[in-house]
Amino acid sequence: MKSGREQVEIIALYEELGSYRAVASILGCDHKTVKRYVEQAGARGQLAPVRQRARITDGFADLIRERVEMTRAKITSKSLHRTLRAAGYEGSARSLRRALAAERNAYRARMAAEGRVFRPWVSAPGEWLLCDWGSAGEVATAAGPRPLSFFCSVLGYSRQRQITFGACERFPALAIGLASNLEQIGGVPQKVLFDNPRTVCVGEVAGAHVLNPDLVRLAAHYRFSPRTTEYYDPESKGKVEATVRFAKTDLIPAEGFGSLDEANEAGVEWCRRVNSEVHSETKRSPAELAGREREVLRALPPERPPLACGEQRKVDKLATIRFASARYSVPHRLVGRSVEALATDRELIVKGRLRGKQPKLTARQEAYLVLLHRTGGHDHRRARRVLQRRALDGLSGAGSSQAGGDRARRRPDGLLHLSCAGPANSESGGPGCPESRALPSGTSSSCPSARRSRSPVASRRPFLRRRRLRSRKRPCPLRRR
Repeated sequence: MKSGREQVEIIALYEELGSYRAVASILGCDHKTVKRYVEQAGARGQLAPVRQRARITDGFADLIRERVEMTRAKITSKSLHRTLRAAGYEGSARSLRRALAAERNAYRARMAAEGRVFRPWVSAPGEWLLCDWGSAGEVATAAGPRPLSFFCSVLGYSRQRQITFGACERFPALAIGLASNLEQIGGVPQKVLFDNPRTVCVGEVAGAHVLNPDLVRLAAHYRFSPRTTEYYDPESKGKVEATVRFAKTDLIPAEGFGSLDEANEAGVEWCRRVNSEVHSETKRSPAELAGREREVLRALPPERPPLACGEQRKVDKLATIRFASARYSVPHRLVGRSVEALATDRELIVKGRLRGKQPKLTARQEAYLVLLHRTGGHDHRRARRVLQRRALDGLSGAGSSQAGGDRARRRPDGLLHLSCAGPANSESGGPGCPESRALPSGTSSSCPSARRSRSPVASRRPFLRRRRLRSRKRPCPLRRR
């Protein structure tokens, strides 16, 4: 069967030469074939209808078209072949590849004619900030290897990039990353565009996304309007998607980062370098345009909100919190309350009604206990007596006893980190420091004061109180009668 183009050529040569055999010798076919097509065209000059050969994939054309539209022409012939095999297809993979390629081309032609149209997006200064998460391998932590992620953002007008690394992608990490990025910018834009993870969008009602209440509180603190993209629509935030790809290829080394602090320091240097280079789209450096855009940004609040100060931890009945498979003691007055814990590679910052720092443990299943927390930090005189008693028993030298007494006079109830709180700090007393000691979880200390949370005087107080109550009782006159 000749194609339409070949039929037109046969008819045109016959009109010029007027001989079937002459046309057949030029085109390399039989003269009877030339005669048949000329007669089929007739006096009106219409071409003969092209006959389509039946294909083995014709019975599955609807299924192929459905899968192509469902995946937006991204389905592969290998995965589609398994589906068709289950539906009864017995043809070869080559025939399926041909049918799939034809259906893909037809789908792309329809989308180009009546589908989505892409145009350059230009935002006004101070209007948009685009945010997204990216993966950066693993990082070593006190609880073992953890997945390392980075929260990055891009200003829509100046293309200035910001990046902050974290060990998870939960909402506290998102709040800390957004707060850090806004501090790097030096202001707050009008709108912030997010993707659709569960930390941002908790559901959908009538086609509208339901935002996380914590995100709404965070937006109210910084005074910006949170927006979300459609599901599976990375094209709507292509600027930040390009930044994620750029960071993965240009910032993250092949061997990964050794610690979280190292990753954040490398991120700051990388942002400083790329923001000073000329952008290919604007032909100016993002740092230069950000200087102009910063004039129309909203002012930052004086302090971070509680949501962006760390992860929430509840103080248990032992007056400790758990963080990264380790325990850290806090003043006993915080039992049953929630505090904010923010960890770095060197220390754990605890924020609540009392603020302070503790050195971060480097092994799993360890406990960091501060003696002033265990003896009741609100009574500094009792803590001083315990320290002096330990000094007299020979558990510490005269110098550390005097240092402990001085620290006890300074109302240590408002501190979570003391000058000799480190378990291996030689400058402040070392491992024999009378105030704190790092102990493995499940083991008891050799010091009797560390094993019990109350001093001997405090343990006798309930007994003395009961004696006073008995002495105050008077016999009832009615019973005498």
